[in-house]
Amino acid sequence: MIRIGENGSISACESYLAQIAQDPAPLLLAERLSYAAFGGSAALAQVMCTWARRSPDAELFPQFDAHRTFHDLAMRPHGLTAILMARAITGPHREDWRRAAYEAAARVSFAMDQSRFVETTKGNAVALLCADHSSLGYLTPFYAQGPQGAVLRTEVEFQQLASDVLRASVNQARADEVARYAGDVGVMMRELIDNTHRYARRDARGNQYRKSIRGLHAQTHQVEPGDIPTLTGDYAPLAGYLQGITGRFRSKHTQVLEISIFDSGPGLAARALGTELQAETPIGDEQRLVQSRFHDPKLRYGRDGAGKGLRRTVRRLKSDGGFLRLRTGRTSFYKDFHTASDAPLEPADLQLLDAASATHVATEMAKAEGTLLTLLIPLFGGRR
Repeated sequence: MIRIGENGSISACESYLAQIAQDPAPLLLAERLSYAAFGGSAALAQVMCTWARRSPDAELFPQFDAHRTFHDLAMRPHGLTAILMARAITGPHREDWRRAAYEAAARVSFAMDQSRFVETTKGNAVALLCADHSSLGYLTPFYAQGPQGAVLRTEVEFQQLASDVLRASVNQARADEVARYAGDVGVMMRELIDNTHRYARRDARGNQYRKSIRGLHAQTHQVEPGDIPTLTGDYAPLAGYLQGITGRFRSKHTQVLEISIFDSGPGLAARALGTELQAETPIGDEQRLVQSRFHDPKLRYGRDGAGKGLRRTVRRLKSDGGFLRLRTGRTSFYKDFHTASDAPLEPADLQLLDAASATHVATEMAKAEGTLLTLLIPLFGGRR
């Protein structure tokens, strides 16, 4: 049995992915999450997607502390993902817990659809999750109803959504200060949700998944230099980034916005190839396929508009002095823009670094299903 405990750091999630790769098995999932750090909540959601894909017939065994319920579990992105992706949900005495779990998931999903952000997850954060196999596969904050069905909302509407999400994700005393970030954040959110809409609902060959998940998690973090080792959970690229930006601010605390987009799709490399990658595919080939999704579609990838949203996102991160983490397939990459710049985007800006080696040579990781992008943007005093 695979045990997912209280530790939701990026490093812990890599350990969970390695366990799943070795032995797809039933999952024991603790409701309590005392430690997630930067990017941890979305990384855990990707772990849940990976477990469900690799173990389609395995059971989910939720584990609750006293007085905790399925509603508490569904209020966490990874918990809601696990409930919606699992085939069976079983209690400690072999009880069938699916009905209670689905009812809790429906309540949280309905709050997401109604834009009741404070009811979507715990803390100063917002979670929005589309379960494509359910009646809430097209959440109202992301989609409008058109003559041909659901259509993605406009860029202006996403900018308003970003403003609402930002206000719900920060301390209310500083809510008005984040309004100036809504334009950039809204554009990035729309581009990345559009990518999941286009590429994550079907497998690499274009077949509809029986179950699929696409989600967004937004949260603000307060950073003090002495807390960086704890906040990063042994993820060295993130530690280097936070150390780089803390020197840019005069205040003792640095506020950083995290926006994570995750899905249970085929992953960037498989989508670029048009078929599932084989285990014997060289990691260098997979790296090139992943990087191809950032290329200019006018040069090589105009067939499906590949990379448009990713490129625009990178350009805005460069301007804002942000950070990007990408976990897809057997690859784990990052890009550090802790020195903000308004200079035009250059080819080198689109070359991601391997998270394990900090070089351009990819390290083979345990396979993760889908794609996870975590964006970090410093707030309150960054270069604008």
